[in-house]
Amino acid sequence: MRDDDILTACALRFDGWKYQQETKFDVRIAIDSFFASQKWELQPLKKLATFFLLQRSLYKYDLQYEPNDRKFYKAFRTLFFECVDLDIPVEYQIQEYYKNWESQYKPDLEKLKNTMKGNRK
Repeated sequence: MRDDDILTACALRFDGWKYQQETKFDVRIAIDSFFASQKWELQPLKKLATFFLLQRSLYKYDLQYEPNDRKFYKAFRTLFFECVDLDIPVEYQIQEYYKNWESQYKPDLEKLKNTMKGNRK
């Protein structure tokens, strides 16, 4: 399993667009704060939203040409370890991705985390 597959599967469990729309969460402030402190000092749902929104940016939208060794990608990878064990509230689950995570990834979660730790860039 590739790192990108694991990261994407984990991030897309949570509907960050819905969370952002409902709460007016500003992901840019969260990311800038991380770059300043190198710590994710966010509540769990905000971490999940940031993880989701970074995935969308890095793999589909404005940051898709960001090299894997650059700061946004590194921030995204650190969020994996912050978010991987968080529960996703039902109202923010993207069912297709949530079910995929639960059936294909979660059964081997410790192995996946060790793989990701070993592949840190």
